[in-house]
Amino acid sequence: MLPNSYNERWLMHTLQLLEDDHQQAILLMHRIKAQFGQADASTRLQAFSQLKEALMLHARVEELHVYPVFQQSEITRDSARQALDDHRAIKTLLQGLQGMSPGFEWVARFDELYERATRHMKMEEEELFGHSAGVMTQHEAEEIARKVEVAKTEVRAEAPAPAGGIPE
Repeated sequence: MLPNSYNERWLMHTLQLLEDDHQQAILLMHRIKAQFGQADASTRLQAFSQLKEALMLHARVEELHVYPVFQQSEITRDSARQALDDHRAIKTLLQGLQGMSPGFEWVARFDELYERATRHMKMEEEELFGHSAGVMTQHEAEEIARKVEVAKTEVRAEAPAPAGGIPE
C-alpha cells in the first residue's frame, strides 16, 4: 500500500530506518549463532563486538528521539515503558557477555540475549511502530528520521568496515 500523504511517506521512511537496524542486528546474531560450534571464538567475538555497538547505538537513538514521542501518547505509553525496560535488560546482557570467556555459559547467555532482543524488536514493530501514524506528527517523523540518519552516518564515518562483510 502506497502512502497517500507526505506525512505517511516520512513516517514510513523513519520506521524503515529503525527496522533496517533490527534486520542488521538479526543478521549479526544469526552469524554469531552459526559460529557456536567452531573452535576459534575470535571471529564470533568480533561479530559480537559489532552487534554490541550496533545495538547500543540503536537503543540510544530510540531512547533519545523515538520513545519520548511514544511516551506522550496514551495509546503507546505502556509499550514505550516496556521497550525501555527491554533496553535495560539487553544492555545488561551485552555488558555481561562482553566480559565473559566464550565458552558454554557465554553461548547460553547469548541465546538469552537473542531471545530477548528478537522479542523486543517484534514488539516494537507491532505495538509501537504499528500505532505511529496516530502518535507522530509530520514534524516529529521528519526530525526522528534526520536524527537517525545523522547518528548512522557518524558511526559509519568512525568505524572501519565490518569483518566478514555484513550487508548494509
